[in-house]
Amino acid sequence: MKEFTYGASGDDENLTVGQILKRLGFSEKEISRQKFIPGGIQLDNRQCRVTEKICPGQTLKLLFPEKKEKYADAEGLKADEIPEILYEDDDLLVVNKPEGLPSHQGRGHYHDNLGTRLQLWLASKGTPVSAVREIGRLDRDTSGLMVFAKNRITAARLSRQRQEGKLEKLYYALVWGRFVTESGEIDFPVGEMPGEKNKMAVMKQGKKAVTCYRLITGGVFREKTVSLLECRLKTGRTHQIRVHMAAFGHSLVGDALYGNKKEDRDIRLCLHAGRIRFLQPFTETEIRVSARPEGWPLRWEEGTWQNV
Repeated sequence: MKEFTYGASGDDENLTVGQILKRLGFSEKEISRQKFIPGGIQLDNRQCRVTEKICPGQTLKLLFPEKKEKYADAEGLKADEIPEILYEDDDLLVVNKPEGLPSHQGRGHYHDNLGTRLQLWLASKGTPVSAVREIGRLDRDTSGLMVFAKNRITAARLSRQRQEGKLEKLYYALVWGRFVTESGEIDFPVGEMPGEKNKMAVMKQGKKAVTCYRLITGGVFREKTVSLLECRLKTGRTHQIRVHMAAFGHSLVGDALYGNKKEDRDIRLCLHAGRIRFLQPFTETEIRVSARPEGWPLRWEEGTWQNV
């Protein structure tokens, strides 16, 4: 259960509980939900109304109960299945997802997914939570940083940051060919390809999709030119970077779905969520986390990208 407390100061005099909560960033929906939870909104450890005025020195407390969910036994978790946790606090975690692992439960992937492994890992260290909630998914074959909330209210606040652009994620993408422009923006609508399962395409009737890119460096792989890009998404469409780069004439190295099936089939997909920046949902402290991709034809060494 998440507990939020706030000590009223002189600046809060003559304000109501509801006004304080709005000033603290709680939405009307969140405040309304708390009204119907026993002990959901308390003033000095007694349940109160949102219309009640608060006095300096009083303590406002909110309780956020979580729905209990059952998970598999943590004893079966192997050492190499433990997620790489790069940041953790009472409300959230930032995890470095490996390539080839689904980020969430799905058909055929009830246990072998990052969310379940994370849940089991938390339980094994004695800090179980009812459920972890991912804030933005990564494709199975995409590696890199993912944020998981430990409770409902944190998930809601992080999702709001994502919608408002306060949660920003940058991707590294290794593509075939030489980019002639240092930076730019790809604005092609993306939609589901007719007759194809789990495949997207650029199409007029698709949803707006915008990818910003910056050229970092060039290199050579298998006697062919490659370019390393840093990408930022203004929208979050399925396979957006992969589809945009292929449509732009520079498919991702290792992308057999949108690139050359013969040329890319024995290479891992070279797409990695390498940097993330957001605000801690309650303290508003800025959090920055980074992780370099592993097993790529280019590697980070002594401050520069070099051919393997």
